[in-house]
Amino acid sequence: MAPPATPSVAAAATTDPWRRRLLTLLIGLFAVGVVVGWASTSYFGRNPAAVESFAPTDGWCDPASQGLGVHCFGDFQVPRLFLEEDSPYDAIYPAPGVAPVPNPYTPTSMAPHVFAGAVEWVGFGQRTSMVVFLVLLAAAMLAPALWSILGRPGRPRDWLPLLLIGVASGPFLTMMDRGNSAGFAVPFILLFALYARRRPDWVAPVALVGAALIRPQFILLALALLAFGRIRSTLAAVGAWLAVSIAAFVVIPGGFAANLSGWWSDLADFQDQLDGIGVPLVASTEFINISAAHALTVIDDWFTGAPGFLGTRVPMLTDWVVAHPVVPGAVLALAALVTVLFAPSRRVAPLALVIAVIVPVLTQALSFAYYLMVVLVLSALILGPSARVLDGDDGPGARDGIFAGIERASMPMRAWAWVVLAAVGLSVVPILITSDATTQSTLKGLLGVLWLAVVIATLVLAWVRPRALGLPVAPAPDDR
Repeated sequence: MAPPATPSVAAAATTDPWRRRLLTLLIGLFAVGVVVGWASTSYFGRNPAAVESFAPTDGWCDPASQGLGVHCFGDFQVPRLFLEEDSPYDAIYPAPGVAPVPNPYTPTSMAPHVFAGAVEWVGFGQRTSMVVFLVLLAAAMLAPALWSILGRPGRPRDWLPLLLIGVASGPFLTMMDRGNSAGFAVPFILLFALYARRRPDWVAPVALVGAALIRPQFILLALALLAFGRIRSTLAAVGAWLAVSIAAFVVIPGGFAANLSGWWSDLADFQDQLDGIGVPLVASTEFINISAAHALTVIDDWFTGAPGFLGTRVPMLTDWVVAHPVVPGAVLALAALVTVLFAPSRRVAPLALVIAVIVPVLTQALSFAYYLMVVLVLSALILGPSARVLDGDDGPGARDGIFAGIERASMPMRAWAWVVLAAVGLSVVPILITSDATTQSTLKGLLGVLWLAVVIATLVLAWVRPRALGLPVAPAPDDR
């Protein structure tokens, strides 16, 4: 009879291979990114900030007194200007002869800017308030990387996630470059993903409300709660979010009805065009847009000039998307809702969490590159440690990620996991490839198509019975 395995051997036998695979993929892509970035800047005159994000000299402030260097961190500055108006939804004109700038932010979305304004108001000045805002934003964006190294030994390789999905990642750099308050939703999304099927029962709904108050599309994270059968938690979270959102429209200057209609009108104007450039952004290639609507226009471009039916009928798709920019996202959200309510494998954790984390950023008509921040959360969930570490369980398997069981699953499920890993790697690593000196990264512009394909494949797999997938299903809740 063979002697019992030692704890170290037993732990090694349960080691999650997907953590190592994702780390290896990220390291390889970063190596490629360094070479490509060096060639792009040295030989082809590309501007890294413009390729991965937006032009740094965006004209929204006086850089000498309000910005840093030549940079204004435009998405920090613009809401500040909205808040200086009698109503946040009054038009602002950045320069004479320039079209008014619409305000797509809900009142709760501007809460971080109200805090920054308070820092300025007490006497610290605008530049200091901006620095405080950016430091807090950086901390929020680093939450997934910090969690993924939680409780690990001090070996250098155990700190790699802090670099790979942290300070060197494309989403982190893009979010910091813009100073966009969407990044404050990241810790809430991470907490939600960790507790969507775990106790305490109140954590996931509260995290859901927090994320949705930062950006309303994140209310679709509730898809995971529905997948795991947490109906009452979903209703409570949605109700709380609606109550706080309505109260915010009431208390800000301008009046409830005027504010609500002003926001809705500004949101529609923002989705049509930006800064009066006259080009429907949903079909523009000048900015990275990872929405489902833009993905359809990209696919449409691929078939332009194709022979037969494809070349004559499919190109009409772009015109339809421009006329109905919210419809593709609405259809995707509806398909996801039906899936998480009725599909046989809706409680398979990896499938449910990928749907819940990715769908919110595909459904809006405009989803700029910084919304790839949700991939940092998905990366951390794959890298581990598992949520059990938070409960003090450091036994074998406690550092496994959500893909741990897929190694023993069916071939379609393993293939799906590899595709998700590839999409994660390409989303996280900044690879500066562009056709000219002004257009943003060509590679990043295709990520919307890739993630749309991943989500569709995930929805299809969820309709396959769990036994055929070879994966365990989360237990049914006790009416939580």
